Amino acid sequence: MATEMGRRVLKKKSADLTPCHVMLPDHLVVEVLVRLLARSLARFRCACRSWDAEISSRAFQERHHALAAGQFLLLQSAPPHIAYLQMYVGRARPAQQIAVNCKDCPGVIGSKPCFGLVLVRRPCQEPLSVCNPTTGEVLQLPPLHQKFCVAGIGFHASAGEFKVVKVGVQLGTVKATVLTVGDAQGWRGESIDTNLEPVFADGCLHWIFRTEYLDKPHGILSFSLADESFRRVAHPSFSTADLLPFSHNRDQQHVCQRWRAAGGVRSGSGETVTVPVGTTLAELDGRLCMMRDVRHRSDVGGLLFEIWKLQDYEMGSWSLDYRVDMAPGHSTERLKTPWLVVPLRYLDGGGSRQGAKRKLLLATTMREAHVYDPGSGTLETVASIAGGGSGDLEDNSLRLVLYQESLVRFTAMKQGKGEIEFVKI
Repeated sequence: MATEMGRRVLKKKSADLTPCHVMLPDHLVVEVLVRLLARSLARFRCACRSWDAEISSRAFQERHHALAAGQFLLLQSAPPHIAYLQMYVGRARPAQQIAVNCKDCPGVIGSKPCFGLVLVRRPCQEPLSVCNPTTGEVLQLPPLHQKFCVAGIGFHASAGEFKVVKVGVQLGTVKATVLTVGDAQGWRGESIDTNLEPVFADGCLHWIFRTEYLDKPHGILSFSLADESFRRVAHPSFSTADLLPFSHNRDQQHVCQRWRAAGGVRSGSGETVTVPVGTTLAELDGRLCMMRDVRHRSDVGGLLFEIWKLQDYEMGSWSLDYRVDMAPGHSTERLKTPWLVVPLRYLDGGGSRQGAKRKLLLATTMREAHVYDPGSGTLETVASIAGGGSGDLEDNSLRLVLYQESLVRFTAMKQGKGEIEFVKI
């Protein structure tokens, strides 16, 4: 009897251990995969061909990137080293090689990654590099010996192509050289201030451009990635109202030095004036915006910045979208001292705040990131690198990158080998 009871128990346990062959529908499997971290997806790609095909598709990669949580990365600076530059004294004379200290190397081009890809420059090396911090892979672009130019990276959505654009002035004409990333064709030519940073919005790369005289055109240079053509977009109406007369007053030496480095402009009377360095472009909610810098003005109370949004390209119409207004204090100095303050993203606060009441995420060249709350007029520091920045005009780049994971890669990409390294904050 005992033996028979034991057999029944064993049979019951065996029945309980029978595997369940319930299969998840394919669309639910995709919903699970799209929410996993990139390092987990690398293993799942080896599980079966169908998963590999799904994870490799552009639609999956775009959705995975959109769902990824934002995080701050720091681009590590290289140890002090020497760069050898070619200096041209005249057209008839050969170039002279000079040795200089290579500062801010490597550096990020632009204030935001493009779908997780970061364009990196090294002043000591001519070629640019496209980096994916998620995988640590780097693609070095073909060299292009073009002096006094600016660069940017953007995504042509309808063609599914990433394009790098270099813009320069040759014999008084603005010209662009374009490279489709991963295309063996290389750089191709198409029929400014070298410190300008590009902003990608509405399918175009944008740069602020200036001339030496107020009666000459000022505005925004827009380059369409779709038809690879230029157009000029007018500045907001405040663009000339904020100009400063250049002063030799020793008490204002630091202020004038910062403003002068942004580019001197001559008035109709021949007076030299300067452009506020903090007047920068940004992309917020997919729209092109301009950050108005009034930190130098004494007639605006506690107002530090305004954000203006472009409403119409053809008409060049702008509207005031946001204000950063703070009472004097220690927190205010964290925005007044840096060379540049760049808006990165509006924070909706779970959808409870709209419009000008939303919080704003800002990054500075002091290697800090802050959240500004317009409701209380306060600033909260959310990321800070010890000894990260001095605020001087020689230290004028953003090294903090607001990043979301990306699965984008190109065939010729290789591991960075420590030359270009991003660190999570």
